[in-house]
Amino acid sequence: HEAKVIQFLFHDQWHRLHEYCREKGIQIIGDMPIYVGYDSADVYANPELFQLDSEGRMIYQGGCPPCEYQEEGQLWGSPLYNWQNHEKTNFEWWQRRFKKLFEMVDIIRLDHFIGYAKYYRVPITDQTAHDGKWIQAPGDKLFQVLDSTIIDFNVIVEDLGDVTEDVISLRETYHFPGMRVLQFEFGQMSLVKDLPENSVVCTGTHDNDTLLGWFESLPVKSSDGDMLTQNKLLQFFQCTKENIHWEIISYAL
Repeated sequence: HEAKVIQFLFHDQWHRLHEYCREKGIQIIGDMPIYVGYDSADVYANPELFQLDSEGRMIYQGGCPPCEYQEEGQLWGSPLYNWQNHEKTNFEWWQRRFKKLFEMVDIIRLDHFIGYAKYYRVPITDQTAHDGKWIQAPGDKLFQVLDSTIIDFNVIVEDLGDVTEDVISLRETYHFPGMRVLQFEFGQMSLVKDLPENSVVCTGTHDNDTLLGWFESLPVKSSDGDMLTQNKLLQFFQCTKENIHWEIISYAL
């Protein structure tokens, strides 16, 4: 019963922390992964909601196709949703999932927002993601239900990566703010570009290096006028290497 005691203590302490933050006018942003683990309570309790065979084993797994950064693509080892069965229940599992997280946080960041418009399906026996296939997902139907059943449905969407028109359309239909990562924006030398108003600006994500690590990885200078360099950033912010990270944080704010 040790795990139950730990869970009880965690939730008790978390809710007291959450209430304290509310009193101070501070909102907590929580992350919702697109998928759950195969060896999870969700899959054990609701096998019909996932793409499993008659023995409860995975048929496919989620991932990403090959790209310039990942020649073999990505295999995540996560079971895919049986979206047809989710629709039959009016997305009841999703409603409970969102409502539970909203009890703990004020804003939810939707990881891999692309997956709500379409998902990349790879046979579980494949060793690479080369032979995967994009399959349409019922994100529009899902968000119709969630938007109508959850008060203050405040979300941020991680719309990074191979964002296509269907993903943009889904985001804009529900006026979800997207994300703008300054390390990516600076990498395109768009130092003073106006960013979309309905977006959340951050210096980096869990997939990025730290600000100082990223800065140190840049060339000090370059004869290529379009290349981002340390000197260009220092000149733009009128600062030294010692406080470049604070200047970029202030720029984001």
